[in-house]
Amino acid sequence: MFKTGEFETSSSLTSTAPVFRKTERESHHLAPRKVAINSASGMLLIELENIIFLQSDGPYTTIYSEFTDKIVSSRNLKEFDDLLSPYGFFRIHRSYLVNLLQIVKYVKADGGYVIMSNGERVDVSTKKKEELLEKLATQVLFL
Repeated sequence: MFKTGEFETSSSLTSTAPVFRKTERESHHLAPRKVAINSASGMLLIELENIIFLQSDGPYTTIYSEFTDKIVSSRNLKEFDDLLSPYGFFRIHRSYLVNLLQIVKYVKADGGYVIMSNGERVDVSTKKKEELLEKLATQVLFL
């Protein structure tokens, strides 16, 4: 498993890739820029900023990225949520984890949803709406 502030092999996403977990003091010095995803053909390294959102599909997770086709991982969404939430990702619905920087538009109608940078509509759960708006307020300049 992980040791805070040290490199160690992670069993949560890959069996061979080192993963870095940051401590609060180290957060402004060194932050991971990529996540390693095991696939049938090998390991795919994706820059965090290029991940648009992740969608739960039972025990699997589908990853939508700017520069790759959909990627299906055998890891569940909670594992990705635990790993990515410190890096600007937010669970807006039980089935979706989004990169806050990839949100293009928030729409109040129909219970609330966001439009992502790839044009996809992602529903926001009623319970997560206020928290989402608070998080967006820290990432966006309002005029």
